[in-house]
Amino acid sequence: MPRSLIHSAPTGVELSHIGAVLLDIEGTTTPIDFVHQTLFDYARSRVPGFLKRKWDDPEVRGDIARLNAEHVSESPEPSLPPWRDNPGGVTAYVQWLMQLDRKSTGLKSLQGKIWDEGYRSGELKGEVYPDVPPALERWRNQGLGIAIFSSGSVQAQRSLFENSNAGDLSQFLRAYFDTTTGPKKEARSYARIAQELRCRPAQMLFISDVPVELDAARKAGMQTALCVRSPAVAPSDGPHQVIHSFDRLLSPKSSPPEVSPPMPPIPPEADAAVSAWMRGRGWQVNPVRWQTEEPNMGFYVWQEEVSSIGKVHALWLDEAMIRHLKAKELVQVLERESVAEEIRINYKVRIEERGAGYRVSVVPRKSGAFRGVE
Repeated sequence: MPRSLIHSAPTGVELSHIGAVLLDIEGTTTPIDFVHQTLFDYARSRVPGFLKRKWDDPEVRGDIARLNAEHVSESPEPSLPPWRDNPGGVTAYVQWLMQLDRKSTGLKSLQGKIWDEGYRSGELKGEVYPDVPPALERWRNQGLGIAIFSSGSVQAQRSLFENSNAGDLSQFLRAYFDTTTGPKKEARSYARIAQELRCRPAQMLFISDVPVELDAARKAGMQTALCVRSPAVAPSDGPHQVIHSFDRLLSPKSSPPEVSPPMPPIPPEADAAVSAWMRGRGWQVNPVRWQTEEPNMGFYVWQEEVSSIGKVHALWLDEAMIRHLKAKELVQVLERESVAEEIRINYKVRIEERGAGYRVSVVPRKSGAFRGVE
């Protein structure tokens, strides 16, 4: 891989068997200047007016209660403003926390609400690096689960990606995690995230620009990559693989990519029925996609978002079956042929129609015999 993308790969560290990608925001997906200058300055200037307008809002009162509890636990120091339960008093404490760049849960939640107003009004537009959108789409199409872990609130994260300069990127993201999950510098936070995503830590890749966060993720068992956007300041060695771009990170070895658009329209009731059938058997699946393998043969594919065993499970249904069978009949075929058990054992099941019959094929086993459609 070119040096411009991978700076160093320590001995014994290999990005393999990845089932999910966990991303930091600041300095990783988004320029630091956008966060520290655009977002922070926007919130700082609007805190007083926002608190006056929203003082009686229940969610804002919850943030104020958290801030009050944090203030009580502060170590006394001359610069700490006294707590006063009014907009001016809370503003003074919020400004003090922002001046110190504190990772306060109450502060981050309040900032998220202020930023959300800015995104909704069009005053703010989330900024991401140019290589981020294509990487998110590529990883999603590969069946990888993608999540965010940032000190900013979940609301702030969601607003940024829904209103980015590249459009709505939330469609590629499975989950968001903030400091309510735990501190970013503690291994237990990453263990909780892996458990929440139902993925083994060893099959997760955490990407951040903060080495101490990566240390914690590594301690929890995750694979890690240090994102250094400027190659000139990259470390010469260290325990974490160093990247400068997402451009070729986790790219398939072969190209073109597996997905072969465009996808023929699928009846909504068929999609809903198959998706519900998959979910009912324990798999959270990505939106249905289209795959061609042979001339004039295409399949609708429902693929697991992320796997806990290194391989995603998938159901492939021949386009002809979708055309000829009603949603209820599709589910009856899946039940009658014990397809759920086959998927669980073999990772991938392909069902194709031939005339008045169909064939169930499993991977890695061989194709089965044709069965009649009843």
